[in-house]
Amino acid sequence: MLLKTPQISVLLLTSCATRLTLTACSSPIWAPRGYVYHDEVYKSPNPPESSKFTPAQRTTMGPEQAEQFRMSIYSLVESLTARAGQSPKPMYILKPQPMTSFYANLDNDLRESLRHLGYTLNDYPEGAYVMTYEASNLAPAAEGAPNVHIAIRIFDGIGEKSKMLTIEEGDFFIQGAEKLNVPFASFPGVIIPEPTGPGKYNR
Repeated sequence: MLLKTPQISVLLLTSCATRLTLTACSSPIWAPRGYVYHDEVYKSPNPPESSKFTPAQRTTMGPEQAEQFRMSIYSLVESLTARAGQSPKPMYILKPQPMTSFYANLDNDLRESLRHLGYTLNDYPEGAYVMTYEASNLAPAAEGAPNVHIAIRIFDGIGEKSKMLTIEEGDFFIQGAEKLNVPFASFPGVIIPEPTGPGKYNR
């Protein structure tokens, strides 16, 4: 009797293991279902609308307005390059204050246009030309007519002895520009010379 007991135990264990294996094999294959919440697909709530834009401003925002921003700035940089030549120094872009949504769009598109046309950008003004940008609203003569004036200026530095080297400006139509905040460009704490008119780089 003592010799048979281990054999019975082994048989019972083998039987149980076989039964468990068959049960597992007969179960459907498990696959991930993603995030579910009470048997329903979970979707995170939409983020709150940014307080940087008013409801009136959002009505005109979209791909068309973004393209108009890009093309207006790109055409200015392209005209500047064709007239004054490629800059022999890197460019440092001076940001106006306050940085409104309108100027934020101009700043981003200006940097992209400069890089695309082969300019080098500096993170500091030392050893670089200083570029500023500004804009003002226009009263459009008709629907789709230019409604904003944009200018970019280039200086040989920042300070009392700095000089403006050149300016490029133009009138453009940007959808909803009249609804955007386009204040006078101010550069608190920075000394830049008064504009004197178009010119060329001093090489």
